[in-house]
This record gives sequence, structure tokens and C-alpha cells, in this order.
Amino acid sequence: MELQQEKPLYTLYQNKTRTIVPKFMSFIILGIVFYIGILLNIALLNLTGSEETLIKTIAFIFILLIITVGAYITFHRAHLPYIFYHNRILFNNKETFYTNISHVSTKKDIFDKIFKTYSLDVSHHMYIRHVPQSINIQSYVDQLVSYSKSKQ
Repeated sequence: MELQQEKPLYTLYQNKTRTIVPKFMSFIILGIVFYIGILLNIALLNLTGSEETLIKTIAFIFILLIITVGAYITFHRAHLPYIFYHNRILFNNKETFYTNISHVSTKKDIFDKIFKTYSLDVSHHMYIRHVPQSINIQSYVDQLVSYSKSKQ
């Protein structure tokens, strides 16, 4: 016998450029700063030329590996949707029930203004991030929360 899966009411996808570009920029900047720190430490040590080259190469490969893993995780999370059900919101296998939501407030930072997005603070454990300004999800979430609380 097959289990019937609950159908979502709404599926909201994040603005992918808003999710990826700032995170990738921060990875690159932090990688450069970290590598400069490594070069500074190497310059202060008395190493032979071959040891210095080996350490620089290993450090560079290590930083590239960290940036690559971070970029992969960012790309993966950028494609995850927020799924709205009758009684909960699901994102990345984390769910928040509407009955646990006490308030819904809009948040904007500098990148949200640049990419024309916003975020919703729906509970202490969940933010709905990188929502395009063209979508008014706040009123929808408010309606779902009030409906869920009235059914209690």
C-alpha cells in the first residue's frame, strides 16, 4: 500500500543571484585575505626556496578546495525551495509549524536593496530569505498563520 504524500500549497524559490553572488564574493575575499596571511607568515620563517614553494602551493590548493566546497554548498542551497503546506513551512528538511510563529516581519539588508529582494523573519528558527520584491509572501504567510491558529 502506497503512502499518499501531502501536496504543498505553494512552492517559493529563492532569487538565485541574490543567494549566490554575495556569498561567492565573500568566499573570494576571505580566500585572498587568508592566502595573504599565509604568505606573510611564510616570509617571516627562514625556509628554503623549495619548502616555501611547497607550502605556498599546498596553501593555495587548500584555499581553492574550501572555496569550491563553499560554492557547491551555496549553489545547492540556492536551488532549494521553501515549501508551504497546510500546517507548516519546509526548507532544507527543517520545518516550522504555523502555530509556532508568533510574528512575521520583513528584513532588508544592503544586498537585498541591490538585488531587489527581502527576507521574512517567521520564527526564531527560520528565515524565509532572498524573496523577490515582486512576490508578496508576507501577507500569504500571515493568512496561513492566522488560519492555522484559528483551527486550534
